[in-house]
Amino acid sequence: MRLQKIKQHYGDKVSITWHPFALRPQYDPRPFQFRDSYAENAWKRASALAEPDNLSYTMWPHEEFPRWSMPGLEAGVAAQRQGEELFLNFHTQLFRSFFIDSKSLIDKDNLVAVARACGLDMTTFLRDIEDKAFQDQVRQQCVEAVDTHLVSAVPTVIMGGKRRQIGMVPEEAYWQDLAALGLK
Repeated sequence: MRLQKIKQHYGDKVSITWHPFALRPQYDPRPFQFRDSYAENAWKRASALAEPDNLSYTMWPHEEFPRWSMPGLEAGVAAQRQGEELFLNFHTQLFRSFFIDSKSLIDKDNLVAVARACGLDMTTFLRDIEDKAFQDQVRQQCVEAVDTHLVSAVPTVIMGGKRRQIGMVPEEAYWQDLAALGLK
């Protein structure tokens, strides 16, 4: 949302490139308790920072918390292949699905429901997320995020190849960085 405000303000002077980064690249079947964990504390901090954007996170109500991020990332890249507008809608709705509606991003039925609701071409979407070569490409993009762009957290926003914001930061931090890069 914040980046879209910036894009609307600056128009063609700013381009946004979305790149997947896996917080949890390997499947871990062990149960993880959300309540009283570092993840719950992070959600509370992010929710507080999102309040100026009229967003609020629902604390994860389920006993176990998903410990894998690849299915959601693969779905996002599959949506991205179908165009920027569809991707942005999918990204927003997937965010809502996880952080507000408490639905797992590991659950294929959830990913498919969000894709369908966003108007994605379902034949293409399903073909992509089920294709091993496609999954390998997404994993490679995640490796590049770390190795090439030095990403270590989400979100990581790199502006002009010089300025970097890591994690949820106040919107003003982005505007200050852009001003420092010469955008008024």
